[in-house]
Amino acid sequence: MLDSFDDVLTHLGTGKWNIFHFIACAYGNILVTPHTLGRPFLAPKLDFTCLYDDNDNTTFIPAASSGFWSTNDNATNDFLTNSTNGEECRRLVETENGMMWQRCSHWHFDNTTFTSTITSEFELVCGREHLRTTYQSLYQLGCLIGSPLSGFLADRYGRRSMIRVSSVLYIIMALGTAWLTDLNALIGIRFIMGICHAVILIITYILAVEVAEPRRRAALGLSIYLVWAASLIAWGGLGYLLREWRLLQFVGSIPGLLFLPMLWLLDESPRWLMVTGRHREALVVLRKAARWNNVHIQLPEEELIELMTKETVNKENQESIFSLKTRITSYLNEVLVLVKTPYLRKITFCTNINFCMGSMVYFGLSLSGSTLSHNPFVYMALSGLMEPFHELTIIIYSLTDSSFHPPINSLTHLFTDLPVLYVNGVCPSDVDWAVMTLAMLGKMTNTAAFLVAFFYASELFPTEVRSRGIGTCSTSSRIGSIIAPYILDLVGTSHSWAPSLVFGVASVLAAGVTQLLPETSGAAMPETVADLE
Repeated sequence: MLDSFDDVLTHLGTGKWNIFHFIACAYGNILVTPHTLGRPFLAPKLDFTCLYDDNDNTTFIPAASSGFWSTNDNATNDFLTNSTNGEECRRLVETENGMMWQRCSHWHFDNTTFTSTITSEFELVCGREHLRTTYQSLYQLGCLIGSPLSGFLADRYGRRSMIRVSSVLYIIMALGTAWLTDLNALIGIRFIMGICHAVILIITYILAVEVAEPRRRAALGLSIYLVWAASLIAWGGLGYLLREWRLLQFVGSIPGLLFLPMLWLLDESPRWLMVTGRHREALVVLRKAARWNNVHIQLPEEELIELMTKETVNKENQESIFSLKTRITSYLNEVLVLVKTPYLRKITFCTNINFCMGSMVYFGLSLSGSTLSHNPFVYMALSGLMEPFHELTIIIYSLTDSSFHPPINSLTHLFTDLPVLYVNGVCPSDVDWAVMTLAMLGKMTNTAAFLVAFFYASELFPTEVRSRGIGTCSTSSRIGSIIAPYILDLVGTSHSWAPSLVFGVASVLAAGVTQLLPETSGAAMPETVADLE
């Protein structure tokens, strides 16, 4: 007897139709990897030689003025350390007008590891290095904006339509920016790519879950992240083979073209069609799924339509629910609900700090290949290899009593903290294998901590506001990913040990606030805010 739409999906089972949609949805992770974590290969921090032109009067500044550049007169012709605040970017010279500071007019970059990069081509040093940071952070800012926008677009225009539009735009921009000669255009387009990134990953995940057999949903949801891990490993190998940034980005984006045929064969979510009252179209999709899976749907067409009608949102409610104005107003109200009562406010505050710190450390470690290792390609590949270990943590988390959930979350953060602090605190920087090992241990435990935090937060927030609570946590995690490059570049330039200290302290902070949260042992998940309070 098929009494609900989930029963229909259970009857269809898991066959060729479901597997195809899972592969297509998981492919989005391959599409975005070269651009999400592309900076270590495309715009890395490079050593450089400062070159001077004595005939260029615009490079001279009176010695009494410090100007934009720092007061370092020990310029040499050796490769100098890149610096955000302008150190090593000028020299003190004697002219007929007296002592003058002379700024660099050109730079010669160390091409030992990379043949060509965005850093060297656009000379992102000596007062321009902040643009290298902006290159990464603006992409994450796009993801921050795209995350809440994706929900509105998916509900309003459908899953398949938005996946198609955002994927095609992303592929075009990914291939096109490889040949742009204007840095401002390149950075600006990356912001739009960040928006598309969020739309692609979130909506493909939604579609994968909505077409999955109910008992397979959790496994499929976790398996998608394994594709992300594999794509990181592949990205490290491709970066090793291709050292010219334009060619590397172009070749790394070509797999997106393989996504186009999948987009054509992709079906709309039958669940979304049902909710929006498009029952005949939902039936067409279900018949196709049954045909691909070699299953016969026993219910007559009229009974299927009647079953779907029960879960349909009426037209008036659709206009209300799916309008952008309603979404914005609702989002603001939802955020306010989370801080109105004392106990819920405490949970919201602690979980958001947890997510922000976890994401900041994740991206900080992921983007540190050229800083923590002499071989950024191996670092990236090993970084991807560490990702699947969070599956083990999930198994431990699910099998243990819920009273152990806060300690597990805190311990994973602390186990991230110890190797990260040890990297620059005790371990010699010239012992590359030791530094990389510690960094990978930190990455592994950080990934586990981040995922455990997600499940733990799901247990803490009442059902009434659970989606709102997880939504604000997701926003906080994006803020952490935006901050991470600035810590690496602006703080790390002045003090090489500082980023590890900041990330280590962030992990301690996340572990600390987790201890302020309650145990969920022996207690049913709260249904309402009143129950929680």
